[in-house]
Amino acid sequence: MHEMAQEAFRANLESAAGETARAYLARRGVTPETIAQFGLGYASAPAALVRMFGKRNFPSAQMEQSGWWASATTAVSTTASAPPDVSIHNESGKVIGFGGRALAADDTPKYLNSPETAIYKKSQVLYNLHRAKETIRKQDRVILWKATWMRSGSRRRASPTWWRAAARR
Repeated sequence: MHEMAQEAFRANLESAAGETARAYLARRGVTPETIAQFGLGYASAPAALVRMFGKRNFPSAQMEQSGWWASATTAVSTTASAPPDVSIHNESGKVIGFGGRALAADDTPKYLNSPETAIYKKSQVLYNLHRAKETIRKQDRVILWKATWMRSGSRRRASPTWWRAAARR
């Protein structure tokens, strides 16, 4: 489900609905190459995403366990409603959650992560480790940042071989 969501978010960012999010990313200096490399997307209309999961025969219990549905009897989770979003991967590169940042300065919360689930424990995930681990081993060093948004911008200014991983706290 998370991979399907990531693809939907990418398509949203490229659509007319993603214009504000694309402008925001451009103001922050995030290039189209960085958007593609990190799988950035626009998490609009979480209810549509849940409907898509239903059409693909994912039961509501599975959506609830994955953090996409608050519960079978309550509203859709707001996990995916803070655009633009960054995919969070496990060490092997599988999408396990998302982190979003509000577009407007007065929006709250400013940052919104997926809820903790059986596959996503925020304190146990090192953002971007799946991409950085080989270089970390080769160079025998790593620099850790606090957040994914700082990390994405810093990657643009770094040498291509100087991988950095951001700790998710």
